[in-house]
Amino acid sequence: MASHVGGGPIRFGAFELDTTSGELRKRGVKVNLPQQAFRVLHALVERPGEVVSRGELQLRVWPDRTFVEFETGINKCVSQVRSLLGDTGAASRFIETLPKRGYRFVAPVHVEPSTPRTSGVVVLPFENLTGDATWSFVAEGVTDLITTALGEAGALRVIARTSARACAAADKGIAAVGRELLVSLAIEGAVVQLDAGTCLTVRIVDTVSERILWQRKYESGKDQVFTLCERIVADVGAKLQGSDDGAPGGRRLNGAATTAAQLAYLKGRYLWNRRSESDLLASLEEFRRALALEPDFALGHTGVAAANILLGIWGLLPSHTAFRMARHAAERALALNDGLAEAHTCIGEVLKDYDYEWERAELAYRHALTLNPSYSTAHHFLAQLLTSLGRHDEAIASMEAARSVDPLSPAINAYVPYIFLAARQYARAVSEGEAAVQLDPHSPAAHWQLGRACLFAGNEPRALDMLNATVAVGGRMPMFLAVLGFARARAGDTAGAQAILAELSERARTSYVSPYDFAVIYAGLGHTDAALRYLEHAYRDRVMRIISLGDPEFDDLRREPRFVALARQLRLPAATLRPL
Repeated sequence: MASHVGGGPIRFGAFELDTTSGELRKRGVKVNLPQQAFRVLHALVERPGEVVSRGELQLRVWPDRTFVEFETGINKCVSQVRSLLGDTGAASRFIETLPKRGYRFVAPVHVEPSTPRTSGVVVLPFENLTGDATWSFVAEGVTDLITTALGEAGALRVIARTSARACAAADKGIAAVGRELLVSLAIEGAVVQLDAGTCLTVRIVDTVSERILWQRKYESGKDQVFTLCERIVADVGAKLQGSDDGAPGGRRLNGAATTAAQLAYLKGRYLWNRRSESDLLASLEEFRRALALEPDFALGHTGVAAANILLGIWGLLPSHTAFRMARHAAERALALNDGLAEAHTCIGEVLKDYDYEWERAELAYRHALTLNPSYSTAHHFLAQLLTSLGRHDEAIASMEAARSVDPLSPAINAYVPYIFLAARQYARAVSEGEAAVQLDPHSPAAHWQLGRACLFAGNEPRALDMLNATVAVGGRMPMFLAVLGFARARAGDTAGAQAILAELSERARTSYVSPYDFAVIYAGLGHTDAALRYLEHAYRDRVMRIISLGDPEFDDLRREPRFVALARQLRLPAATLRPL
């Protein structure tokens, strides 16, 4: 196989080795690798498929030969690289050891051109230059609406706002943004307050050369700022397609809605994306506030649907309550605007999580993606459905599609280890969980899924550490406590598991606790009858997480006739639930 002799970044799996900057990135996120270990990895990936001797590595890492304990040093470097790549299983995915000979890089390698340009664009958060902090939500709103409208146009891959916001918060330059998000174009802008109204400035920048390709200024009255977005979207869309004449965009931006209603919706959407219990409840209040200001605001109804869906998924509301409210809100949104990918995605969630109508749910998600190919949430939720149906390769592809447009999203990255855990790829689940925690150390979902991955990979002490961290970061949500109780039981701490069971039982006297969470703990304790009884209860209550019956927490129940009957009632494919 030909050696690498220059050029751009070297890609393998989820990783990118940038030989110019001396950085290793995982899906656009820089990971810390000591300099000597970086040199070892560089030496291996530039000669994929070839044996690289330990002597060659010595010269590469310590060219002046001043390091006398190089045998120990090489071993340490290779160990560091393998640990970071998640290459710790019995079968090497990246680095093969050849005793007494050296090492060989065995994964497929792709070398990018020296100036990579991909058909993607990121809309960076517009700056608020009004001097009035309350106008920050106007800047946020303009950013959001332009991002969504360009995504619906479908001409380019459009990075989601969560990843764009993360890059902006890190104060990265345009070139660095392009490298991390793998886009060739960036849209920047600002909101400026004038005596007579508002001015929006917009420009398109080449992320490789950092050259401004196009810029324009738009002025309007203060209450017409969102109406301007339609003009901006048309003009920007035309320029991206190589035309000088703007064409009407596909999205109806609800220009008739009040600015206050628009801002309430956008604040709600931001809170919804943070994925904590308190933020989720706060997002629902913002969506309701938007509808109080503008009852026919379609996106506001979509927000109410999306918030209720997560409340139902997490077991914070009874499923009958949460999903019926979600269905009503999503149907109202579609009656007002049937072109909203967000609303069709919500309908898909109700069909999947409450009705168990797998085929119709898949059609709803795929229709949403025809409306907006860059809508990461639709890719994400489709992956959940495919996982439940045992279509693991398709699920992984859907999650990669979600990450391609939202690579820095904590919510999406936290779900990736779940996909691999469901496929029983434990080592990959652990490495993806570690990456998710590194991306956002404050994400309870990332700690939760890493804890689950470690547990089923056989590392019970680390699993307990991660699951305790989940509760510390995310609070004592029943679904977090349930898996912690399961892990305690499997680690031999029966008293600790029973303490959590008692806590949830007491809580259930005054507030809702999903029967699914009790089933998880009883499964961990080995109480088969109780676990099955609560799973049957969860099915009667239409609890969303019952569609995850194939999760490893219930592997010991798969031979039970009641479990088999339950799977048949759900119409889940038999192959996904047969005894392991």
